[in-house]
Amino acid sequence: MAYAYGLMTMYGITAKIGTSKAAGDTGAWTYAPFGDGIDKNNQTRTDFSNMTQLVYQPIKQLTFTANATYRLYQNRDMGRTYPMSWRRYPDAELESYTTGAGTNELTETTATYNRISSNVFGTYEDTFNEAHHLTLTAGMNLETYHRKTVSASGQNLLSTELNDLNLVGPDETGAIVSSVSGGKTAFSLLGFFGRVNYNFKGRYLFEASARYDGTSRFAPGQRWGFFPSASAGWRISEEPFFASVKPVVNNLKLRASFGSLGNQEVSDYAYLQKISFYEFNTSGHYSYAFGEGSTNSKYASLSAPVSSSLT
Repeated sequence: MAYAYGLMTMYGITAKIGTSKAAGDTGAWTYAPFGDGIDKNNQTRTDFSNMTQLVYQPIKQLTFTANATYRLYQNRDMGRTYPMSWRRYPDAELESYTTGAGTNELTETTATYNRISSNVFGTYEDTFNEAHHLTLTAGMNLETYHRKTVSASGQNLLSTELNDLNLVGPDETGAIVSSVSGGKTAFSLLGFFGRVNYNFKGRYLFEASARYDGTSRFAPGQRWGFFPSASAGWRISEEPFFASVKPVVNNLKLRASFGSLGNQEVSDYAYLQKISFYEFNTSGHYSYAFGEGSTNSKYASLSAPVSSSLT
């Protein structure tokens, strides 16, 4: 059994400082004192993987192998911005920039990835009459993947020294400005495979293999596929008539092959049409509110049609 563990933490601090001409005001300059309005970003990455393998050999020619790999990968990000003090003139009264990059805001995001893959297969290998070499392999493969993300943010923290979402306070109107979001996704793979490999004195070569694979990324009825392949080769350099040429060309082989492979590289739920909700004040739409209150009304949008033959 082998395992590996890695932990990397990166910190970055950026001080926003400088003098810039105020737009539309030819006689005014903006000064930001050094050390004020510093952004803090903390990024932590954890990557843990473990691979366990069991090999059983009842006889010399036959080997059974079972292995499993587990990987946990997690990102933890913290971003904090603070109000920035500035003066319109060098001797002007100190003002506070509290919007945009100067918002008193804390954002924390965590993304966790779990992946498990396992293989079970048997291999038979033997040589007969010192001329015929045969290898047979058959087995199965299983993989599962899960991803979970959680993000939370809040404004108007009660302290500029401490970073915790419990310190989020009300704004000038008494409202709490905060948001929470998240999501999860998953997929799984299951495959069965087999292979036959034969050669005669290393001279005539033949191999045939096949896979029967299924993935949850496609719709029921479209998830499984059969993928065969075969190849044949002739090592001309091993023929007796080629012996006189070997000092010049020591290896010459002709090979032909044909096969197909599956490809599941689409989004996890590509076969589904999705319904998304938007507020009327986004994407250039006017803002509408119906009934009491000031909450913007929402509308639903359906994604583009998905091909029924996606497989």
